[in-house]
Amino acid sequence: MTMLKLLRQTTSSNIMLHNCLLAMVIIGFILPALTLALTANPIVGDLTRLGYLPEEEFGWHKPQVRYEKSHFSKIFPKRQYDIIVLGDSFSLDEKRSWVNTLVSQTGLSVGVSHHRNLNLFDLGNADEIGNPRLIIFETAERRLLDRTQLCEQPLVVHNSAAHIAGISIKQVLKSPATTIEYRPVKVDFLNIPLGYYVKKMFSPYLDPNLQERVQLVTLKSNYFSNSRSKELLYYSADNKKKQWPATAPQEIQCGVATMRRFSADVLKANFLLMVMPDKSSIYGNYAVRKGISSSRLEGLFDESDVLYVDLYAELKRLVQQGTVDVYLPNDTHISGRTQKHVGNLVVKYLMWNGVLTNFE
Repeated sequence: MTMLKLLRQTTSSNIMLHNCLLAMVIIGFILPALTLALTANPIVGDLTRLGYLPEEEFGWHKPQVRYEKSHFSKIFPKRQYDIIVLGDSFSLDEKRSWVNTLVSQTGLSVGVSHHRNLNLFDLGNADEIGNPRLIIFETAERRLLDRTQLCEQPLVVHNSAAHIAGISIKQVLKSPATTIEYRPVKVDFLNIPLGYYVKKMFSPYLDPNLQERVQLVTLKSNYFSNSRSKELLYYSADNKKKQWPATAPQEIQCGVATMRRFSADVLKANFLLMVMPDKSSIYGNYAVRKGISSSRLEGLFDESDVLYVDLYAELKRLVQQGTVDVYLPNDTHISGRTQKHVGNLVVKYLMWNGVLTNFE
């Protein structure tokens, strides 16, 4: 009996030890690994992230450029800014934004804020930011109508005839924006085979609409540097422009004219409009399947006297001449090289129109 009792106790202890070890393995390794797989985000592109697509297939291979440090700041109280940029993620990317080139080429003080944090009309009561001489309103094309809904029916465009003096360029920075060649974050075995497939498996339960947020279409030629260079990855939301009402052009023009008039009459500042074309707007005409391009920018401001940098025409020109990675293949944004090109284009446009003048 004593031996049997001892054997039972030993067996029970072994089972408890086995269960404890199993629990420790689950808690100490399996759960952290699954948590890491579900939450770790090595995927550097916003489109690959939203679509749970493998970065190793869509990540760019041609080295890109970025700035070693940001040359602009977010808007802070009690600081004087020569230029204020109201924009979105195209402008706020500290190490790639076109704003860095604007600052490095002019030496002017530039403050940047997202639309959701600062409204143009709030600047009339914001004495603490000084008296900016130029307001740059930048927006992604897909949000253009939403961000210019300022007029009621009937739509009446009031142009401002006020003349605003230009801003003198202070000094080109002695240490201009430095470009750095770099490649995407290296994707290891945990991030792609485990992280990608686990996310793919659970994504319908985590967010049933997630797979519908991105679109993937085949192109007629190679326009990107990734391994799937003949495929266009873009936001599904780009297609919503097809649903804009027939009055959208008039609504946009009226809203822009209202902002320009407020800038001139109240802020005593020039106003520049920048619309970053949607990725599908630039590459849509090169898709094998018809009906992808839904841009509403072509000719939109041809008869307007608003200061407007036509990035739609310029980025289309770059693609037509064979420039690779005008937009990043894994992302909805333009590449670092294109950001720098846009910055130079803005400076030239402002100088051509007398908004920027030569050195003091």
